[in-house]
Amino acid sequence: VDPDYYYLYAAEVAYWQQQNDLEQIIHWCKKASAAAVSNPQRLRWRRIIADSYFAFEQYEQAIPAYREAIHVDTQNPELWHQIALIYWQLENDEETERAIQQALRLQADYQPAQKLAAALVEKRKKKTTGRLGGLFRR
Repeated sequence: VDPDYYYLYAAEVAYWQQQNDLEQIIHWCKKASAAAVSNPQRLRWRRIIADSYFAFEQYEQAIPAYREAIHVDTQNPELWHQIALIYWQLENDEETERAIQQALRLQADYQPAQKLAAALVEKRKKKTTGRLGGLFRR
């Protein structure tokens, strides 16, 4: 078998995903991406890398991986939404909002981003109500 055989690398990725081995998933995704013959194929592997970091809660590695995918697929609101979810997990409301706005700029009716935006508004309301509520109860 050709050592640069694209589909062999894809099979390796699938195997390591089943084994839940992030290091091997990333390794084989990079090999598959290098052997890819088209931009959609390369984008697929970048996305799998980013999604894998996200799934393993390796958020600091996931953010640049998603941004790399965005660099190739500039019109994909889902990639921005994934970044928003990461910042949500990291409790960084400002960056969450920025990423949501990017997703909605690309697709105003993108429901996952709309739902996350509503959740962010609700979270901010609770923070404000909690602080002010304590002042007014005195």
